Amino acid sequence: MGSGAFPRSVSGPVVRYSRAMDPTPSQTGGHGGGLGFRLFGLRVTVQPWFFLTAWIVGRQSIDVVAESVWIVIVFLGVLVHELGHAVAARRLGLEPRITLHGFGGTTSWLPSRPVSSWARIGITAAGPLCGLAVGGAAWLVLRSGASGVGGDILRDIVWVNLGWGLLNLLPVLPLDGGEIAGTFAGMVAGSTGRIVVRVLSLVLLAAIAVWGLARGHLWTLFLAVILGFANVEALRTELSRRT
Repeated sequence: MGSGAFPRSVSGPVVRYSRAMDPTPSQTGGHGGGLGFRLFGLRVTVQPWFFLTAWIVGRQSIDVVAESVWIVIVFLGVLVHELGHAVAARRLGLEPRITLHGFGGTTSWLPSRPVSSWARIGITAAGPLCGLAVGGAAWLVLRSGASGVGGDILRDIVWVNLGWGLLNLLPVLPLDGGEIAGTFAGMVAGSTGRIVVRVLSLVLLAAIAVWGLARGHLWTLFLAVILGFANVEALRTELSRRT
C-alpha cells in the first residue's frame, strides 16, 4: 500500500500499496500526527490508521496475543520495505521521510535536487527487494522444518514480506511495480508511455476488483476501487495536458 494491506490468505493474489515516488509529504496527508521516531537517522511517522488497517487485513479474531503478533509482523514488514526505499534515496543525497498510513507506507522527500529516471527506478525497486530478502530468509527457515507457533509466525512473515512484495511488483500504479513501469515507459515513449501504464493499471485493478468480489475479500475490492478512481483521475489529468 510503494505499501499496504490485504487479506493474508494465500489462496489468491493480493496487492500492497507502497510508494517511493511522492515528491512531497502532502500527498499522503502530511507527516504530522501519529507516532514519530527516528530510525538510522531517518524520520518515521506511524499514523493510527495503520494499526487499524493491519488488524482489518488479519484474522480479526479476539485472540489479543495472536492479533498483536500479526500487527507487529505487518508493522516490521512495511517498515523494512520503506527503509529499503529510504536508504536508497539517502545514498543519492536526498532527505527521505517514511510514513506508515492506512494504505501501507510511503517514502517521500522534498525536491531538493534532480533525480534521474534510473535513480527513481532504483529507489523504487529497493523497497520490494528488501522485503523479498526478509521473506525469502523466513521461507528457508520454514522449509527447514519449523512448526507450531514458530511455524505460524514464519508463515505470516513470508506472506507479508515475500507474498506482498511480489504482488507489489505488479505493473499497477501507484504500486512499486507500476511506478517502475511508468518511469521506464516515460523514458521510452514520454507521456504516451505513462498513459499506457495508467490504462494497464486500470485493467489489472478491474480484474483484482472482480476477484475480490468473487472471493468475498471486501477490503481487496475496496482498495482496488480506490486505486482505480485515483488512476482514472490521473489519466484525465495526463490526457488534458496533451490537448
